[in-house]
Amino acid sequence: MTEPVSTITNEIDVTEVVNPFTAPDPYLQSIADFANRVDAGFGLTLYLPWGTARGTVVSAKSFFARIAEEFSDQPENHEMKPIADVFAKMMEGFAEEVSFPKDDAENGNDDIFTPRFITLQNVQVQGLGNRGPFPSVGFVPHLRVKLSDVTAWSLEAPTFD
Repeated sequence: MTEPVSTITNEIDVTEVVNPFTAPDPYLQSIADFANRVDAGFGLTLYLPWGTARGTVVSAKSFFARIAEEFSDQPENHEMKPIADVFAKMMEGFAEEVSFPKDDAENGNDDIFTPRFITLQNVQVQGLGNRGPFPSVGFVPHLRVKLSDVTAWSLEAPTFD
């Protein structure tokens, strides 16, 4: 007896190959994905090779939209206003690009995007300064971190007023 000939298809296997030692934490990826989908914010501390970053997780859309807003708010008579306006438009484009259509889940497109970055706002950073082992503490309004650079993280429970 002969074996049946299998059907040849033109389908391409798009399975992602990931090095397990450099891959981002899948749970932290889920948190970033959740924040991107529902535009919710909550406290998170990220431990990174250079130090720690503690802030509020926000969607990538909010992250870029807020930066666009800050650049748009420059005084009209400021010499950098034309450049600020161009940069604000670019950030608005990024915000639109990372937006999730509201009906995606309804259409079954629940897994169309795997986040590679997590975005924080109102971030307190602490790390090694450039003058030796003394800690450098500061505040950054916005921070976008590559998920594969995070070595550990802790989530703060939300408070409900």
